[in-house]
Amino acid sequence: MLGVQAAIKNFEPLALIAEGDTNSVAATTIASAKAQVLFAHIEAGLRSYDRTMPEEINRIISDSCSELLFAPTVLAVSNLAHEGIPARKIVMTGNTIVDVAKEYRRMAVQRGRELLEKLNIRPCEYLLVTLISH
Repeated sequence: MLGVQAAIKNFEPLALIAEGDTNSVAATTIASAKAQVLFAHIEAGLRSYDRTMPEEINRIISDSCSELLFAPTVLAVSNLAHEGIPARKIVMTGNTIVDVAKEYRRMAVQRGRELLEKLNIRPCEYLLVTLISH
């Protein structure tokens, strides 16, 4: 949050936009509100209704402080309306992640096939594992 506050002071933006439900989004939201800079939230209105999840708290904070809320679905719009967010602040946009995945699906499938062929691996006869070491 301190970094965002410093950036706001340095750049004097008219608005800040953040996507998602991470701690950095919540920090940006709070810094924007404190500096009285318009905040717009992409993926607004998503809810799990599980307040033990840190992401759920971040969503609620971000949506309640936003001046412009980009909701991905009809349900997300409904959630925001139910929470008392004025309709004039809500725009249904579709889901940015899903839209990108749909747009590039054919290309990803084609490149995947090319890579398997290059590595001489047959489809469905391999296992992909991602490991993170601490």
